[in-house]
Amino acid sequence: MKHPKVVTPAVLFGLSIALLLPTVVLAGKPAQGAPAGQLEVDRTTTTKTPEQQAWADAKTDVAANVAASMTSDGTALAEYRLVGPPSTKILETRFRQQKTSYWCGPASAQVAINLSRGYFFAKKGGEDPDTNYRLQSEIAAWANTTASYGTSGANLENALNRPKAVLKPTADWIYIFAGTGDLDAFHNKVVTDVHGYGMPLISLVRPNEPRKEFHLSSWQGPAIHAGHWIVLRGYSGLNASNATIYYNDSSEGYQGGTGAYADTALTMWKVSHYHSDMIIW
Repeated sequence: MKHPKVVTPAVLFGLSIALLLPTVVLAGKPAQGAPAGQLEVDRTTTTKTPEQQAWADAKTDVAANVAASMTSDGTALAEYRLVGPPSTKILETRFRQQKTSYWCGPASAQVAINLSRGYFFAKKGGEDPDTNYRLQSEIAAWANTTASYGTSGANLENALNRPKAVLKPTADWIYIFAGTGDLDAFHNKVVTDVHGYGMPLISLVRPNEPRKEFHLSSWQGPAIHAGHWIVLRGYSGLNASNATIYYNDSSEGYQGGTGAYADTALTMWKVSHYHSDMIIW
């Protein structure tokens, strides 16, 4: 498959957060390191081939019809009508620790790739070929990740869509770096990928922005202006206003935590809004 050409990818701060369940404690917690790099805005998308654009358009149509099935307004087209999603679905992802302060993007992509390839190993290191389908260092190279600029959304999308990366749930499925939309649209993207395709999403966030009301529960240290990639792995509740989103974070030792967490859909949407309102879904 021909890879999309990236149009001037924006600079990405490569801080990554890994998530722990609140009751889980990981041994050997490293000293907190300073974040590396800084992205202010990342909205540059890829130029797709006609085939890839057709896949993206079809996925967007499916998302619209999933939304229709949740609201029961009868507008879903027959060819895209899906069985109504369950009220809760959480994917069996296995979190990974980012190897550097700016490899949150590669670590998040690694979680998605491992899930799609059936790699369900609990070991959190990202450079073991026995427990990871692709190494973080390999994914970082694919995505042109650098210490100065981290990983752009367009480059991360391209890395995920490579033939040797994610095993696609259907032949015409594709990851898309796109706007989150409003709260309902954001939640619908999560339900579409998690329920409709069994695939996680990768969200661009500011996890603990100073002077803001919302922050990730995986980030308990002092507020900091930082960009970060996390994995969205599940949801509970079909009403976005009171739903919960489950996610993985990778940033232990870099101002955050590594493990599995959950926050309200509103919180997850807000921390994305604080950054660029963009998500890979």
